Amino acid sequence: MDRGRPEKLTSELKNLITKIKTREPKRTAKSIREDVRLHLISQKREQNPQLLDKEIKRIVDNEELPGESAITKFLTPIVKQLKIPSLLDQSWSIGSCIEYDIPADMIPALIQIQQFAQKLGVKITTRQARWFARLYPTVQKMMTKKQHTNIAGVLIQFAIFRHVKLDREASNFLVKLFKFLESAKELSNQSEKEQLNQLVGLVWLALIGVQYARQEQVSELIGQLGKREFDTAALDNLYFIREDFLAEALLDGFWDTYATPEGKKRRADYLANFKGLSAMELEADFGKQLIQNQIDMANDFSRAMLHSAVRGREWIEQHSEQWAELFKLWEEKEHERTHN
Repeated sequence: MDRGRPEKLTSELKNLITKIKTREPKRTAKSIREDVRLHLISQKREQNPQLLDKEIKRIVDNEELPGESAITKFLTPIVKQLKIPSLLDQSWSIGSCIEYDIPADMIPALIQIQQFAQKLGVKITTRQARWFARLYPTVQKMMTKKQHTNIAGVLIQFAIFRHVKLDREASNFLVKLFKFLESAKELSNQSEKEQLNQLVGLVWLALIGVQYARQEQVSELIGQLGKREFDTAALDNLYFIREDFLAEALLDGFWDTYATPEGKKRRADYLANFKGLSAMELEADFGKQLIQNQIDMANDFSRAMLHSAVRGREWIEQHSEQWAELFKLWEEKEHERTHN
Protein backbone atom coordinates (compact mmCIF):
# COMPACT_ATOMS: atom_id res chain seq x y z
CA MET A 1 0.00 0.00 0.00
CA ASP A 2 1.22 3.53 -0.76
CA ARG A 3 2.31 5.21 2.47
CA GLY A 4 -0.29 7.65 3.79
CA ARG A 5 -2.98 6.51 1.35
CA PRO A 6 -6.45 5.20 2.31
CA GLU A 7 -6.25 1.42 2.38
CA LYS A 8 -9.92 0.85 1.52
CA LEU A 9 -11.65 2.27 -1.55
CA THR A 10 -15.11 3.68 -0.89
CA SER A 11 -18.10 2.23 -2.76
CA GLU A 12 -18.41 5.54 -4.62
CA LEU A 13 -14.82 5.36 -5.87
CA LYS A 14 -15.18 1.69 -6.79
CA ASN A 15 -18.15 2.62 -8.96
CA LEU A 16 -16.26 5.50 -10.56
CA ILE A 17 -13.14 3.44 -11.29
CA THR A 18 -15.19 0.58 -12.75
CA LYS A 19 -17.18 2.94 -14.99
CA ILE A 20 -13.96 4.41 -16.37
CA LYS A 21 -12.40 0.99 -16.96
CA THR A 22 -15.48 -0.47 -18.68
CA ARG A 23 -15.70 2.54 -20.98
CA GLU A 24 -11.95 2.69 -21.69
CA PRO A 25 -10.39 -0.77 -21.08
CA LYS A 26 -6.89 0.38 -22.09
CA ARG A 27 -6.68 2.99 -19.34
CA THR A 28 -3.97 2.32 -16.74
CA ALA A 29 -4.37 2.55 -12.97
CA LYS A 30 -2.10 5.61 -13.02
CA SER A 31 -4.26 7.53 -15.50
CA ILE A 32 -7.49 6.43 -13.79
CA ARG A 33 -6.07 7.70 -10.51
CA GLU A 34 -5.77 11.16 -12.09
CA ASP A 35 -9.48 11.04 -12.95
CA VAL A 36 -10.27 9.98 -9.39
CA ARG A 37 -8.26 12.95 -8.13
CA LEU A 38 -10.20 15.35 -10.38
CA HIS A 39 -13.47 13.86 -9.12
CA LEU A 40 -12.48 14.23 -5.46
CA ILE A 41 -11.29 17.81 -5.96
CA SER A 42 -14.53 18.77 -7.72
CA GLN A 43 -16.60 17.08 -5.04
CA LYS A 44 -14.66 18.74 -2.22
CA ARG A 45 -14.99 22.13 -3.94
CA GLU A 46 -18.78 21.78 -4.08
CA GLN A 47 -18.97 20.67 -0.44
CA ASN A 48 -16.59 23.33 0.88
CA PRO A 49 -16.82 26.44 -1.34
CA GLN A 50 -15.12 28.49 1.38
CA LEU A 51 -11.85 26.52 1.06
CA LEU A 52 -9.08 27.71 -1.22
CA ASP A 53 -8.12 25.43 -4.11
CA LYS A 54 -4.66 24.94 -2.61
CA GLU A 55 -6.17 23.61 0.63
CA ILE A 56 -8.66 21.40 -1.21
CA LYS A 57 -5.89 19.78 -3.26
CA ARG A 58 -3.78 19.26 -0.11
CA ILE A 59 -6.65 17.46 1.66
CA VAL A 60 -7.43 15.29 -1.37
CA ASP A 61 -3.80 14.38 -2.08
CA ASN A 62 -2.87 13.64 1.53
CA GLU A 63 -6.07 12.21 2.99
CA GLU A 64 -8.55 10.99 0.36
CA LEU A 65 -6.82 9.96 -2.87
CA PRO A 66 -6.17 6.18 -3.02
CA GLY A 67 -2.73 5.05 -4.10
CA GLU A 68 -1.98 3.61 -7.52
CA SER A 69 -1.29 0.17 -6.03
CA ALA A 70 -4.72 0.11 -4.31
CA ILE A 71 -6.42 0.91 -7.62
CA THR A 72 -4.33 -1.72 -9.44
CA LYS A 73 -5.28 -4.36 -6.87
CA PHE A 74 -8.97 -3.48 -7.15
CA LEU A 75 -8.88 -3.56 -10.96
CA THR A 76 -7.17 -6.95 -11.26
CA PRO A 77 -10.38 -9.05 -11.04
CA ILE A 78 -12.30 -6.43 -13.03
CA VAL A 79 -9.83 -6.73 -15.93
CA LYS A 80 -10.19 -10.53 -15.91
CA GLN A 81 -13.99 -10.21 -16.10
CA LEU A 82 -13.83 -7.66 -18.91
CA LYS A 83 -11.86 -10.13 -21.03
CA ILE A 84 -14.91 -12.43 -20.96
CA PRO A 85 -17.84 -10.01 -21.54
CA SER A 86 -21.21 -10.96 -20.13
CA LEU A 87 -23.72 -12.21 -22.69
CA LEU A 88 -26.01 -9.51 -21.36
CA ASP A 89 -23.69 -6.91 -22.87
CA GLN A 90 -23.86 -8.36 -26.39
CA SER A 91 -26.14 -6.87 -29.04
CA TRP A 92 -29.84 -7.42 -28.46
CA SER A 93 -31.92 -9.49 -30.87
CA ILE A 94 -35.50 -10.70 -30.79
CA GLY A 95 -34.21 -14.21 -30.06
CA SER A 96 -32.58 -13.07 -26.82
CA CYS A 97 -36.02 -12.18 -25.44
CA ILE A 98 -36.69 -15.90 -24.93
CA GLU A 99 -33.54 -16.63 -22.93
CA TYR A 100 -33.69 -13.50 -20.80
CA ASP A 101 -37.45 -13.40 -20.09
CA ILE A 102 -38.13 -10.16 -21.92
CA PRO A 103 -41.92 -10.00 -22.51
CA ALA A 104 -42.98 -10.60 -26.11
CA ASP A 105 -45.27 -7.57 -26.04
CA MET A 106 -42.15 -5.38 -25.61
CA ILE A 107 -40.73 -6.45 -28.98
CA PRO A 108 -42.43 -3.70 -31.06
CA ALA A 109 -41.09 -1.00 -28.73
CA LEU A 110 -37.62 -2.60 -28.66
CA ILE A 111 -37.53 -2.67 -32.45
CA GLN A 112 -38.34 1.05 -32.52
CA ILE A 113 -35.61 1.76 -29.97
CA GLN A 114 -33.17 -0.33 -32.03
CA GLN A 115 -34.02 1.77 -35.09
CA PHE A 116 -33.56 4.93 -33.02
CA ALA A 117 -30.18 3.65 -31.75
CA GLN A 118 -28.98 2.82 -35.26
CA LYS A 119 -29.65 6.40 -36.35
CA LEU A 120 -27.32 7.48 -33.54
CA GLY A 121 -24.68 4.96 -34.57
CA VAL A 122 -24.96 2.86 -31.40
CA LYS A 123 -26.32 -0.57 -30.52
CA ILE A 124 -28.64 -1.66 -27.73
CA THR A 125 -27.55 -4.57 -25.58
CA THR A 126 -29.62 -7.32 -24.03
CA ARG A 127 -28.99 -5.80 -20.62
CA GLN A 128 -30.38 -2.48 -21.81
CA ALA A 129 -33.36 -4.20 -23.44
CA ARG A 130 -34.20 -5.86 -20.11
CA TRP A 131 -34.19 -2.46 -18.42
CA PHE A 132 -36.30 -0.95 -21.18
CA ALA A 133 -38.85 -3.70 -20.55
CA ARG A 134 -38.75 -3.23 -16.78
CA LEU A 135 -39.19 0.53 -16.96
CA TYR A 136 -41.59 0.75 -19.91
CA PRO A 137 -44.87 0.73 -17.90
CA THR A 138 -43.53 3.29 -15.43
CA VAL A 139 -42.25 5.62 -18.15
CA GLN A 140 -45.55 5.34 -20.00
CA LYS A 141 -47.44 6.36 -16.87
CA MET A 142 -44.98 9.18 -16.24
CA MET A 143 -45.55 10.49 -19.76
CA THR A 144 -49.25 10.96 -19.05
CA LYS A 145 -48.74 12.66 -15.68
CA LYS A 146 -45.65 14.82 -16.02
CA GLN A 147 -44.32 17.49 -18.30
CA HIS A 148 -43.57 16.33 -21.83
CA THR A 149 -40.28 17.17 -23.48
CA ASN A 150 -40.51 20.31 -25.55
CA ILE A 151 -38.60 19.08 -28.61
CA ALA A 152 -37.84 22.55 -29.88
CA GLY A 153 -36.82 23.69 -26.41
CA VAL A 154 -34.37 20.81 -26.09
CA LEU A 155 -32.89 21.77 -29.46
CA ILE A 156 -31.89 25.22 -28.31
CA GLN A 157 -30.32 23.68 -25.20
CA PHE A 158 -28.16 21.49 -27.40
CA ALA A 159 -27.22 24.59 -29.39
CA ILE A 160 -25.74 25.95 -26.17
CA PHE A 161 -23.99 22.64 -25.43
CA ARG A 162 -22.20 22.87 -28.78
CA HIS A 163 -20.05 25.64 -27.32
CA VAL A 164 -18.73 23.35 -24.55
CA LYS A 165 -16.00 20.77 -25.15
CA LEU A 166 -17.30 17.48 -23.74
CA ASP A 167 -15.51 14.13 -23.56
CA ARG A 168 -15.51 12.41 -26.95
CA GLU A 169 -18.10 9.71 -26.21
CA ALA A 170 -20.67 12.09 -24.75
CA SER A 171 -20.00 14.72 -27.39
CA ASN A 172 -20.47 12.34 -30.34
CA PHE A 173 -23.69 10.99 -28.87
CA LEU A 174 -25.11 14.44 -28.18
CA VAL A 175 -24.32 15.68 -31.68
CA LYS A 176 -26.12 12.68 -33.19
CA LEU A 177 -29.04 13.07 -30.79
CA PHE A 178 -29.23 16.76 -31.70
CA LYS A 179 -29.56 15.85 -35.38
CA PHE A 180 -32.20 13.24 -34.57
CA LEU A 181 -34.22 15.75 -32.55
CA GLU A 182 -34.01 18.20 -35.43
CA SER A 183 -35.78 15.63 -37.59
CA ALA A 184 -38.25 15.03 -34.77
CA LYS A 185 -39.01 18.75 -34.66
CA GLU A 186 -39.89 18.62 -38.35
CA LEU A 187 -42.00 15.54 -37.68
CA SER A 188 -43.93 17.43 -35.00
CA ASN A 189 -45.19 19.80 -37.67
CA GLN A 190 -46.47 17.01 -39.90
CA SER A 191 -47.86 14.22 -37.74
CA GLU A 192 -50.42 13.64 -35.08
CA LYS A 193 -49.67 14.57 -31.47
CA GLU A 194 -50.05 10.94 -30.44
CA GLN A 195 -47.26 9.86 -32.80
CA LEU A 196 -44.91 12.55 -31.50
CA ASN A 197 -45.66 11.61 -27.88
CA GLN A 198 -44.83 7.99 -28.67
CA LEU A 199 -41.51 9.06 -30.17
CA VAL A 200 -40.67 11.23 -27.17
CA GLY A 201 -41.64 8.39 -24.83
CA LEU A 202 -39.17 6.06 -26.52
CA VAL A 203 -36.43 8.70 -26.26
CA TRP A 204 -37.17 9.01 -22.54
CA LEU A 205 -37.19 5.25 -22.08
CA ALA A 206 -33.91 4.80 -23.94
CA LEU A 207 -32.04 7.58 -22.12
CA ILE A 208 -33.25 6.44 -18.70
CA GLY A 209 -32.86 2.71 -19.37
CA VAL A 210 -29.22 2.90 -20.48
CA GLN A 211 -28.34 4.59 -17.18
CA TYR A 212 -29.93 1.81 -15.11
CA ALA A 213 -28.20 -0.79 -17.28
CA ARG A 214 -24.83 0.89 -16.79
CA GLN A 215 -25.29 0.97 -13.01
CA GLU A 216 -26.23 -2.74 -12.99
CA GLN A 217 -23.19 -3.64 -15.09
CA VAL A 218 -20.84 -1.73 -12.80
CA SER A 219 -22.37 -3.27 -9.65
CA GLU A 220 -22.10 -6.72 -11.20
CA LEU A 221 -18.43 -6.26 -12.06
CA ILE A 222 -17.47 -5.21 -8.54
CA GLY A 223 -19.49 -8.01 -6.95
CA GLN A 224 -22.10 -5.88 -5.25
CA LEU A 225 -25.21 -7.65 -6.54
CA GLY A 226 -24.73 -10.63 -4.22
CA LYS A 227 -24.36 -8.27 -1.26
CA ARG A 228 -27.62 -6.47 -1.99
CA GLU A 229 -25.72 -3.26 -2.65
CA PHE A 230 -27.06 -2.64 -6.14
CA ASP A 231 -28.31 0.85 -5.38
CA THR A 232 -30.35 2.84 -7.89
CA ALA A 233 -31.71 5.35 -5.38
CA ALA A 234 -30.14 8.38 -7.10
CA LEU A 235 -31.67 7.44 -10.47
CA ASP A 236 -35.00 6.54 -8.84
CA ASN A 237 -35.18 9.95 -7.21
CA LEU A 238 -34.13 11.85 -10.32
CA TYR A 239 -36.70 10.24 -12.61
CA PHE A 240 -39.54 8.63 -10.68
CA ILE A 241 -39.77 9.76 -7.05
CA ARG A 242 -39.48 13.53 -7.30
CA GLU A 243 -42.72 15.39 -7.91
CA ASP A 244 -40.88 18.24 -9.63
CA PHE A 245 -39.38 16.06 -12.37
CA LEU A 246 -38.53 17.91 -15.57
CA ALA A 247 -37.75 16.27 -18.87
CA GLU A 248 -34.53 18.26 -19.01
CA ALA A 249 -33.23 16.09 -16.14
CA LEU A 250 -32.58 13.46 -18.83
CA LEU A 251 -29.64 15.53 -20.06
CA ASP A 252 -28.22 15.87 -16.56
CA GLY A 253 -28.65 12.16 -15.88
CA PHE A 254 -26.93 11.29 -19.14
CA TRP A 255 -24.06 13.61 -18.32
CA ASP A 256 -23.60 12.17 -14.80
CA THR A 257 -23.62 8.62 -16.18
CA TYR A 258 -21.32 8.98 -19.17
CA ALA A 259 -19.05 11.99 -18.72
CA THR A 260 -15.53 11.34 -17.43
CA PRO A 261 -14.18 13.28 -14.43
CA GLU A 262 -11.89 15.08 -16.88
CA GLY A 263 -14.90 16.04 -18.99
CA LYS A 264 -16.77 17.25 -15.90
CA LYS A 265 -13.75 19.29 -14.86
CA ARG A 266 -13.58 20.91 -18.29
CA ARG A 267 -17.25 21.79 -18.03
CA ALA A 268 -16.81 23.19 -14.50
CA ASP A 269 -13.76 25.21 -15.59
CA TYR A 270 -15.61 26.49 -18.65
CA LEU A 271 -18.52 27.58 -16.46
CA ALA A 272 -16.24 29.22 -13.88
CA ASN A 273 -14.47 31.22 -16.59
CA PHE A 274 -17.52 31.81 -18.76
CA LYS A 275 -17.57 35.46 -19.77
CA GLY A 276 -20.41 35.00 -22.22
CA LEU A 277 -20.72 34.05 -25.87
CA SER A 278 -19.52 36.69 -28.27
CA ALA A 279 -21.86 38.65 -30.53
CA MET A 280 -20.41 36.70 -33.47
CA GLU A 281 -21.09 33.29 -31.86
CA LEU A 282 -24.63 34.31 -31.02
CA GLU A 283 -25.19 35.66 -34.51
CA ALA A 284 -24.30 32.20 -35.88
CA ASP A 285 -26.95 30.58 -33.66
CA PHE A 286 -29.67 33.21 -34.06
CA GLY A 287 -29.06 34.30 -37.64
CA LYS A 288 -28.91 38.01 -36.97
CA GLN A 289 -26.94 40.57 -35.01
CA LEU A 290 -28.41 40.91 -31.52
CA ILE A 291 -28.73 44.12 -29.57
CA GLN A 292 -26.93 44.28 -26.18
CA ASN A 293 -30.07 43.43 -24.18
CA GLN A 294 -30.59 40.27 -26.23
CA ILE A 295 -26.91 39.32 -25.89
CA ASP A 296 -27.14 39.66 -22.09
CA MET A 297 -30.34 37.62 -22.06
CA ALA A 298 -28.82 34.84 -24.19
CA ASN A 299 -25.76 34.67 -21.96
CA ASP A 300 -27.85 34.56 -18.77
CA PHE A 301 -29.65 31.55 -20.20
CA SER A 302 -26.34 30.03 -21.29
CA ARG A 303 -24.93 30.25 -17.76
CA ALA A 304 -28.00 28.54 -16.34
CA MET A 305 -27.95 25.86 -19.03
CA LEU A 306 -24.22 25.17 -18.61
CA HIS A 307 -24.80 24.59 -14.91
CA SER A 308 -27.49 21.99 -15.58
CA ALA A 309 -30.41 21.37 -17.90
CA VAL A 310 -32.83 21.66 -14.98
CA ARG A 311 -31.33 25.05 -14.03
CA GLY A 312 -31.87 26.12 -17.63
CA ARG A 313 -35.53 25.16 -17.42
CA GLU A 314 -35.89 27.08 -14.14
CA TRP A 315 -34.46 30.17 -15.88
CA ILE A 316 -37.04 29.78 -18.65
CA GLU A 317 -39.88 29.62 -16.11
CA GLN A 318 -38.62 32.72 -14.29
CA HIS A 319 -38.05 34.73 -17.49
CA SER A 320 -40.91 33.56 -19.70
CA GLU A 321 -41.22 36.81 -21.71
CA GLN A 322 -37.48 37.07 -22.40
CA TRP A 323 -37.39 33.38 -23.29
CA ALA A 324 -40.25 33.79 -25.77
CA GLU A 325 -38.34 36.59 -27.50
CA LEU A 326 -35.08 34.62 -27.54
CA PHE A 327 -36.74 31.44 -28.74
CA LYS A 328 -38.60 33.23 -31.54
CA LEU A 329 -35.29 34.54 -32.91
CA TRP A 330 -33.68 31.14 -32.75
CA GLU A 331 -36.70 29.35 -34.26
CA GLU A 332 -36.71 31.72 -37.24
CA LYS A 333 -33.07 30.83 -37.88
CA GLU A 334 -33.78 27.09 -37.57
CA HIS A 335 -36.66 27.40 -40.03
CA GLU A 336 -34.32 29.13 -42.45
CA ARG A 337 -31.68 26.39 -42.04
CA THR A 338 -34.25 23.62 -42.54
CA HIS A 339 -35.73 25.04 -45.71
CA ASN A 340 -32.55 26.25 -47.43
